[in-house]
Amino acid sequence: MNHSVSLHTLLRRANLGSMAMAVGLATIGLTLAALWALRGYAVHNLELVARSISYTTEAAVVFGDREAALGMVREIARREEVSDVMLRLPDGSEFVHWRRPNRSNFDALSRQLAGWILPKQISMPIHSEERVVATLDLEAHGTTLLTFTIIVMIAIIGCLLISGGGAYVVSQRTQLHILGPLQQLAKLAHEVRRKRDFSQRLPSTSIAELDQLNEDFNALLGELERWQSWQEEVHATLRHQATHDNLTGLANRALLEECMEQALARCRSEQRPLCLLYMDCNRFKLINDTYGHAAGDAVLVTIAERLRTTLPASALPSRLGGDEFAILLQGEDAAMASQLVEALHQVMAQGITLPDGRSLVATLSIGHSHCPPVLRDIDELMREADEEMYRAKQAARNNKGVHHQTKQDDTAYAAATMDRPSGTERVPESS
Repeated sequence: MNHSVSLHTLLRRANLGSMAMAVGLATIGLTLAALWALRGYAVHNLELVARSISYTTEAAVVFGDREAALGMVREIARREEVSDVMLRLPDGSEFVHWRRPNRSNFDALSRQLAGWILPKQISMPIHSEERVVATLDLEAHGTTLLTFTIIVMIAIIGCLLISGGGAYVVSQRTQLHILGPLQQLAKLAHEVRRKRDFSQRLPSTSIAELDQLNEDFNALLGELERWQSWQEEVHATLRHQATHDNLTGLANRALLEECMEQALARCRSEQRPLCLLYMDCNRFKLINDTYGHAAGDAVLVTIAERLRTTLPASALPSRLGGDEFAILLQGEDAAMASQLVEALHQVMAQGITLPDGRSLVATLSIGHSHCPPVLRDIDELMREADEEMYRAKQAARNNKGVHHQTKQDDTAYAAATMDRPSGTERVPESS
């Protein structure tokens, strides 16, 4: 079980530890320790100022804006214990130089004292996109240092500085407990934003408030993961509805043309053959007029089912509209296409059961076009296949394309037929 403590308790322990350290160290080497602590504080402050100036002037250095850089340096340095600031370019040339004016002897003495106790100069490179664009040189002013030296309460101030140093160390340890989980959270948030992976989760932590935050963040990730899954399902559904025929479930013209574009590109680049079959149902209007539109829909659905079961998995059957269908075959030559055409004629010779119980046999007129040997575009392929289909329909004009296998409703059916042989009734195949 995870025994978490509150953030308030952790901070209270840290503060008590800092104060205990301050009291213990206040009695040891008060003057020297205070002076050393003040020096460290001043150096640390200079480093912070240097980082602040480096971060603030980075853009101005990159774009070579001396006036903007000088303004930023002046704005920061005049409020800090800084006497001299210089920005040098990588070639050593001076980019910006600011120096605090000596308004009195006190300023001159402060600068001299700073030169004795503090480092003469602090240098810090300015980076942009992992390269050094300039170097920052900083010199301390020492006003506070001189004031501290003059004041009678130097021991008390030194003790406070030492106590502050101890508190700083304890705070650093406290921050490790706090910043660790927060940095982990920030890293995970960045990964989620970049990779769109909502399946990741944050581990538990020893701080109660941060542990609760992690739980809430994990719950949010769970909601986003479910929302993403729902979005993907909706997108897939809409994509299917936009690219497939509602009645037969086959691909529609839009999806067929999209796949033909890709197939033609491979045909041009890899000389991979493709074939387009174009077909329609013979005398489909007569079927609708004789048996009704429900029967026509049943015929279309049956044709689609037989296309799926007869064609290879790589084929793309589609319904273009009405009783017109098309099949995209990739990697198939003319001989294989002819075999598929024959297989389709054979499977369509089987009867189709209508919703009212009657059955009929519907045949197809099929034309096809190929690429290569001649490279064509989509319109040429479809036009040639369409023309081939109508030539096939013309050749079969005297054949019979619909078998009426029941003897009910003969009167209505006879009005739609052109002849009536014994046993079965057929309608000419051509439309």
